[in-house]
Amino acid sequence: MGVEGAADGTVPGMEAQRVREHKRRRVLSAAGLFRRVTWGEARGRVGFMPRFAIAQLDALPAVGCPCGQARRAFGDLPGAEASVHLVDIKVDSETHHHQRTTEIYVVVEGEGELELDGVRVPVKPLTAVYIRPGCRHRAVGRMRLLNIPIPPFDPADEHIDTEEAR
Repeated sequence: MGVEGAADGTVPGMEAQRVREHKRRRVLSAAGLFRRVTWGEARGRVGFMPRFAIAQLDALPAVGCPCGQARRAFGDLPGAEASVHLVDIKVDSETHHHQRTTEIYVVVEGEGELELDGVRVPVKPLTAVYIRPGCRHRAVGRMRLLNIPIPPFDPADEHIDTEEAR
């Protein structure tokens, strides 16, 4: 059951809401309380520290990783508590672990398996997996996933397992 719209595709009440928001901004602007600021202007302000960051993951450069290719965002933000990676998994990725990092994987495309401490688990789009520090893991199959490392990704905390360690 959705919101019924008019024949022209508009939803009743949406236009009135848009007009009210426009009027509110005009009043605030006239009082000097609202002004759109460009990112360049904001960055130039003394002491300015935005409370948000935006990344277009598919536009970031890909870097090699044990799983395939990763496009990494937010790892260089001061005080960041996590980062996010768009990862394209190669068919047979390398088993690895992290000593300090927790990772959350969310499968976006494709199907395959995640091997977690030697146990293979089938995954498909929108499967989410929480991986604690020390868990030896790898992906098997062609898939794309979001990886959320907490704290932000640190290359020094990525340990590729040798055959003896498996």
